[in-house]
Amino acid sequence: MKHFLRSLFKSPPAPTATTITPPTATRLSPLDMPEILDLVFSFLNDRILQKTVALVCKRWFIINQNRFLRTFTYDDRWTTKQIAQRAPNMLGAGRLECLLSNRMFTACYTIRGVLGRYQEDYQQQLDKRNLVAVDKRNLVAVDKRKPTLFKFTPLTAIRFYVTVNMAISDTVPLPSTLTSLELVHFNAKEKEENLSNVFRMCPLLERLLVEVKQRPGLPLSWIKIEQANQPTPLPLRELHLRNVSFAQSDLENLLSFTPRLRTLKLMALSTRLNPLYDWARLLEHLKVLGITLDSLYFSEFGQQSHLEDMPRLIESCPSISDWTVWAYDVTPSLLQELTIRTSFLTTLEVFSQPIDLPAPPKCCASLLKDPPRLIHELLCTSPLLVHLKTLKTIIRPEFIDLFSRLDYFDAEAPDRSITTPPEIWMCRGLETLHVEVHDLFPSHILFGYIARVLPQLEDLYLDVPSVCRPSDEYPQIYPGICMRLHGGFCLLSRLRFLQRLVVNVGNFEHMAGQECKGMDLNWISLPGRSRRKYRRQRQVEMETWQSERGKADQREAARPPRPLPTIAKEADVEIWSQLENIGLLVDVEEAIKEIDSGALDPFPSLEHLSLRPYALGFRRPEVEVNAFLDKWR
Repeated sequence: MKHFLRSLFKSPPAPTATTITPPTATRLSPLDMPEILDLVFSFLNDRILQKTVALVCKRWFIINQNRFLRTFTYDDRWTTKQIAQRAPNMLGAGRLECLLSNRMFTACYTIRGVLGRYQEDYQQQLDKRNLVAVDKRNLVAVDKRKPTLFKFTPLTAIRFYVTVNMAISDTVPLPSTLTSLELVHFNAKEKEENLSNVFRMCPLLERLLVEVKQRPGLPLSWIKIEQANQPTPLPLRELHLRNVSFAQSDLENLLSFTPRLRTLKLMALSTRLNPLYDWARLLEHLKVLGITLDSLYFSEFGQQSHLEDMPRLIESCPSISDWTVWAYDVTPSLLQELTIRTSFLTTLEVFSQPIDLPAPPKCCASLLKDPPRLIHELLCTSPLLVHLKTLKTIIRPEFIDLFSRLDYFDAEAPDRSITTPPEIWMCRGLETLHVEVHDLFPSHILFGYIARVLPQLEDLYLDVPSVCRPSDEYPQIYPGICMRLHGGFCLLSRLRFLQRLVVNVGNFEHMAGQECKGMDLNWISLPGRSRRKYRRQRQVEMETWQSERGKADQREAARPPRPLPTIAKEADVEIWSQLENIGLLVDVEEAIKEIDSGALDPFPSLEHLSLRPYALGFRRPEVEVNAFLDKWR
């Protein structure tokens, strides 16, 4: 105790002279520079940025926060109460997806009101954030904003789905902060979109897409301007026009003010109101303007591609890595020409013709007979497509039926003997797949093929066109994607990296979920997998398949040995072993047993799911499944 008191009251030692050393300058590494970090992060996908990079530190989060955009979904079928409750949530969202399907007056009135309220709320939020303190002496405004983790983002992207006869450019007040605008019309009558109004309301617009699903195409208007009246160029970088009517002189005038343009896609342009395009003149105009494109495509509805313009097209787009091909144009000569003039391909899009009104009795006629086969053969054999990342194409079931098992589901169908070894797509690293499926088919063949051949998928969109009627004899029969247990939807759950999934059957009268029960889909959520009641129901359901399985086994045993492919890579050995049961119910049964036993975690990365006719917005998988099942109970 004495020693403690002495130490407590002991006088402090006299200060000694110390030398003050200047702080040493810290040498910044490249990872300390925001510009370099931003460039590095631009090569990463959204999932890595959100799940890994943003959690490292506050600085990395702030650098990437502009890439995190919240999507707000608006449906004009909402009631007044729903609009009042949900519309305020639009504030702070970076992307808006809007469905306008009500009567024209109602649709116009409601969307104008919602966007008008958003503009007011946005301005109020800006005023609150721009807090200023006025110095009484100098009357200087001081901005007190500081960077925070919760950045307030303006609305920068809107996608409109319009099923009523209205023009967005003349009726909807578009926010001036937009950098991306998509106008998807399902039909077009006497209305037309005015692009001059669009660029006047949206001076920051970098991406514009105008598309019409049905024929005839939508007219576009443009007020020609002189260079003196437009001193600053437009920031437009991407222009996509599909099934629209746009005069070539107006297009060339617009291109004169878009020196930053990098993507120009003119798909199935309508010549009903305008004469045929002179593509050589358009390419020469691009050359005179000095515009070098990364992606370029043009076609007219009903006209085949102009192979003679291919050399000039390559001059305007020397480093092309993106193919867009109209199904009507897919011929061996075109594919050969593209293959010769392309050294590296990352994106391939094959789109079908717009829907004629009235719809033809059969949409799967001669137009869709050869093009899907040619594209399928190219995907299986061309080394050019090995590094493909994005694929949008048309599929017919006979091309992915590797072992001719389609006839197992039609007792009257003759046996089809295979004379050549089956082949599968070479693009194993594909990340985005948008598929338009035609003709009647068992869903589990499609699901099984995708799950085994494309294990790296992150984005999957499956669509069956609403007018697809494969049979003249039975026009009331429409194909559809089966969501029942035997349909094999569970096979897709093997995709470990899948983040977004859309299943759109297209025809409203034959929805895929009309006969669905809880046990068919609730295995997606943990409660649906863990409850013994649902596991038992799935077990009972699988026991009813024994008769069909027995018939399939008999037909398998009666068939001659099949030619097998020559497997050059070890990785393909495992894929082919997994594909042995494709088209058989045993393939589905094995997946269900793995899920219910806990051996397979279904959709481990899936964040967004849509099972609705319109791919409008996404919901969490368990929420979407419950809403889908409730609709049919």
